[in-house]
Amino acid sequence: MQLNISESRITSPKLDSCLSDESVNLKYISNDDLLFRTENLVQTERKIMHLVLSHILEIMNRRLYADFGFDSMFSMMIKKYGYSETSALRRIDAAKLLSAVPEVADRLKSGTLNLSQAVQLQKCLESEAKKGEVVSESRTQEILDNLKNCNGFETRQVLAQEFDMPIKIQEIVRPQKDKSVRLEITFTKEQFEELKQAKSLLSHIAHSGSWADVISVLASKHNQSKKGTLNKTARAIVELNTSNKSEFTSPTEVEIPNTLDISLLASPPKRAPISVHLKRKVFADAKGCCQYQSTDGTQCGSKFQVQIDHIVPVHWRGSSSSDNLRLLCRTHNLFMARLLRLQ
Repeated sequence: MQLNISESRITSPKLDSCLSDESVNLKYISNDDLLFRTENLVQTERKIMHLVLSHILEIMNRRLYADFGFDSMFSMMIKKYGYSETSALRRIDAAKLLSAVPEVADRLKSGTLNLSQAVQLQKCLESEAKKGEVVSESRTQEILDNLKNCNGFETRQVLAQEFDMPIKIQEIVRPQKDKSVRLEITFTKEQFEELKQAKSLLSHIAHSGSWADVISVLASKHNQSKKGTLNKTARAIVELNTSNKSEFTSPTEVEIPNTLDISLLASPPKRAPISVHLKRKVFADAKGCCQYQSTDGTQCGSKFQVQIDHIVPVHWRGSSSSDNLRLLCRTHNLFMARLLRLQ
C-alpha cells in the first residue's frame, strides 16, 4: 500500500499546543476546552490507528521482520513494539483487511468502523476463503456499509446473517470447580426481546445488569409467587441494590430561577401519590426510554434504571399531573437534581 506522506502530519497546531503541555491539570480547564481537547484526541487516535495499520502492512509486505531476526510480524510486534499477543493479532488481522479493501482506512478515520469490527470481518473473510468461497470487494463494501455505527452485539448479528453462520440450539450446562454453573442457551428473537425488556424493568434491582442476576431475580420472583419465599441469591441481589436506591424525584428541562423562595425549601409539600395507571401512561409515552435531551439535541434513550420524574419539582410546588411527568434514567435524574440544587 502506498502511504500518503501528507498524512504523517496528524495534528493541528492548536492541538499540538494542547498536547505538548502535559503539565496542564485537566481539573482546572473549562468544559469547552476539555471537550475540544477530547474531540481532537479521538480524531487523532482514529487517524493514528489507520497509520499504524498501514505501517504494519508495509512491514509485512517487505518482510522487514526477518531482517531484524523475527520469524513473523506477530513476533516482531510483541518483542520489538511491546504489544500483547491479542493486540498484535488484532492489528495484523485489521491490516490484512486494509490490504484487501483500502477504503477501510477512511472508515477507521471517520469512526464508522472500529478495530474490533475490522478484526471480526477479516476472520469471517478468512473462514470463507478456507471453504473456497472468495468474497468480492464490492460485497465486502456492502457488508461494511451494514456494519456502520453498529455496536458489538449488532456487529456479530450482521456478520452471522451475511456469512450464513449456522444456528446453534444445543443447550450446554457445565459445572465449575467453585460449584458455579456455566450455561449456554439459545433464545429466539422474540424470547430475547422479552428478556431484554425484563432486564430494563429490573435494572433498579439487578444494578449490575448481568444476565445471571436478571434471570435469578426473574426465577426467584416466580418461585416467590408459588412458595412465598426468595432464594438466597436473589435476596442478596435485591438487598444489596435496593439499599443504595435513590428515593428522590428530580426535574428534567425547567428554567432555574435566579433566586429561590427559601420558604418553599424549608417546608416542602408532600408528594402527591402517582397512580399505577398514570405511571404506565408515562412509561408508554416514553417507550420506556429516558427522555433527557442535551442542548445539542441528543436524546439519552437509556432504558437502565428509568424513573418517573417531575418536570417542575415537587419542592417548587410541581404537580403530579401527566403534563409534569417524564421518564429519566437514574444518571440524568441525579444530574438534574444537582443542576437544580435539589441535592
